[in-house]
Amino acid sequence: MDKYGIDSYPVNYAGLHAGGKLTREERERLVRKLSLLLEWVGVWVPDEIILDGKKVHLHDIVWNIINKKDMTDDELEFLLGLEKS
Repeated sequence: MDKYGIDSYPVNYAGLHAGGKLTREERERLVRKLSLLLEWVGVWVPDEIILDGKKVHLHDIVWNIINKKDMTDDELEFLLGLEKS
């Protein structure tokens, strides 16, 4: 094996070698991770939903989670409360 063989490359955050071809197991793991990450892309998010009898502005919540750098303590508390509902 040459000095730049697959064993000489570090493993990246996805658990895959940074060089060479993917093994079948690495490919399957990557497909599973990508499927989980991207399954919501293109899904229509309703403006509002009723949760436990309360109107929740779901579209705004999702937008804030994706786009805001920091959430306030009140926003975080609200989200954690939704998780328990």
